Amino acid sequence: MRFICKNIFNKIEETDTFQSIRNGLVMAIPVLMMGSFSLLFKTLPILQYQQFIQKFQSGVLIDLFSIIHQATFGLLSLYMVVTISICLNRIKDIKDATIGSCLTSLICFAIMSGIFIMEPKSVLDNFGVNGMFIAIFISISASDLYFFVKEKLDNKFRLFTEGTDMVFNDTVSAIAPSLFVVLCFTTCNLIFVDFFHVTSFSSFISELINKIFFHMGCSFQSAILFVLTSSILWFFGIHGSDALDGVNKSLFEPAIQENIKHLMMGQPATEIFSKTFFDIFVLMGGCGSCLCLLVAIFLFSKRKRNKDLARIAAFPMIFNINELMIFGLPVAFNSLLFIPFILTPIVSLIIGYVSMKTGLVPVPTVQVEWTTPILLGGYMATGSIRGSILQLINIAVGTLIYRPFICAYDREILEDGYKSFDSLVAMFKKSEGSNRVVTLTETRDSAGTVARILAAYLKSSIDNKKVYMYYQPQHNNEGECIGAEALLRWKHPVFGIIYPPLVIKLAEEMQILEELEECIFETVACDIERINKETGIQYTISINVSAQTIQKPSFLIFLREFTKTCSIKKDQICIEITEQDTIMLNDNLHQTLAEIHQMGYLLAIDDFSMGATSIKYLQNNRFDLVKLDGSLVKEIDTNSRSRNIVASIVYLADSLGFSVLAEYVENKENQVQLEHLGCLQYQGYLYSPAVPVENFIDYLKK
Repeated sequence: MRFICKNIFNKIEETDTFQSIRNGLVMAIPVLMMGSFSLLFKTLPILQYQQFIQKFQSGVLIDLFSIIHQATFGLLSLYMVVTISICLNRIKDIKDATIGSCLTSLICFAIMSGIFIMEPKSVLDNFGVNGMFIAIFISISASDLYFFVKEKLDNKFRLFTEGTDMVFNDTVSAIAPSLFVVLCFTTCNLIFVDFFHVTSFSSFISELINKIFFHMGCSFQSAILFVLTSSILWFFGIHGSDALDGVNKSLFEPAIQENIKHLMMGQPATEIFSKTFFDIFVLMGGCGSCLCLLVAIFLFSKRKRNKDLARIAAFPMIFNINELMIFGLPVAFNSLLFIPFILTPIVSLIIGYVSMKTGLVPVPTVQVEWTTPILLGGYMATGSIRGSILQLINIAVGTLIYRPFICAYDREILEDGYKSFDSLVAMFKKSEGSNRVVTLTETRDSAGTVARILAAYLKSSIDNKKVYMYYQPQHNNEGECIGAEALLRWKHPVFGIIYPPLVIKLAEEMQILEELEECIFETVACDIERINKETGIQYTISINVSAQTIQKPSFLIFLREFTKTCSIKKDQICIEITEQDTIMLNDNLHQTLAEIHQMGYLLAIDDFSMGATSIKYLQNNRFDLVKLDGSLVKEIDTNSRSRNIVASIVYLADSLGFSVLAEYVENKENQVQLEHLGCLQYQGYLYSPAVPVENFIDYLKK
């Protein structure tokens, strides 16, 4: 059943419509956060605080918070039209249509909101949270119609004017589709106004929703329907609380005033279902009783990602602002969290209703702002500590409801993470094989998400000096170990040791490759000191440095400081530059390489072949060692041309005074063949794979 639900949710989520709605709301989160916090700062129920903001500069702070609240929530529907239109254009990837579709949607929204028919105040109400439904509908339908018309007209009537820029041409080409869409929506609005005797299409939708709820009255059934509808809307990425705000205010908000009237007449309060009841006892932490989800993550989740998000979202959620949790975890479109997200607020509603119906907890008689924190809100609404206890009971029950689903979500995250990681590695290896450049951290899929997570963790590892090296021994033709190559082995806590070229690629994209290579030098220096101390013999350790790093003046500065501070003896570190990397051979580089030599470092070319680039390096630079390209060594037994190339490189080595080392020496036959050709230094599985420094020291001792 869950698999079927997951597939359904995934298909819905993949549609352009729902992606644009969700992304549009995510884009509008700064507006929502500003509006929520401005209301919070204005209404924070602390007596001393309220006295301060009322008296400070004659209430200027109250005016400030009120203006921000009106400028955000008061015009929220307008912002949603813009953000959803932009997101839909991005998803459809229609060039030169963003501004046109956005402006067209705004015009249509203004028309359908009754801007030329209704009173100004009523129109402004439709521009706020009351107009959320119509804003979503208009932004999607108007944009889709605009794209359709523009595509049909562009091929026939696209205007290109000489002497003007493309902005002008694109603007002119938007006139016809914009006019067509606006005429369509204006006609529809007039039909609705005339046929249904309403002031606008927006008011028609509002009246329709209100009739559904008002027909049921302020009852248990309408309360359940309200919570259920709001939760479902939230789950599908629509701001349910704002979309049903009109119903909440007109149907449930007056209940508090009724209770006050009863108390003034000496009668008990009877209206349980009020706006305050929902805000304080049901929707704790926002829709879906997300405060229960927050507690469940802190108590039961084992995923660091979830807990990190919970820490960030905790503060706003104390004040019932839950957008970061809804779209960050995410809860929206998450099939595993659908049941608890819908069930928890309904269970909280039932518990609250039974508690108040039986007299265990007083019925709310004070209007409390929805941003009031838990415990304080329960006490203020009921005037009794029993209200706070009821909140705690609902939190405890809701947390237990969320618990098994959070544990299952942990397992799903891990499984999905491994799949996405495998996709990332496969994508990178494919790009390696085809020499196609791909920016992993910019891909907009699950593999790209993993790439960004890995890159961030890599940056943290470098900052905290948590980079580890493995060492692969190098031998001469007499079997004596003469040194080793230091190879990066970065380990992620979830995915284990990461494919080293992928690590380098992520470091390049994050522009921290130089930092990584400097960290490698520092790590190797510590390991060399340990090797010298435990073996009593000096071995040469090779370190790979990218061409882009070695050409930077800052790296030369680092090497100078590194040489001064580390007790590394002359010729104990060999800097390898991969021949496949492009080095700009100029006077500055020649001087840099000469200075590196003077500091006491050896220089090597990795993956050396007989290409023009390789020979050019040998003509102008003093390299001490070349490492044969692996493809030559692997074919040494079967390919006579590979043997001839190796023999030629060995001849060059004797003539120009550098050594030759062969990697990928897998068996004794390879070693004998290479020795016969004059190559007397080897590295490969014939001797040992790359091992941690502890194992390398044991290897040397044996």
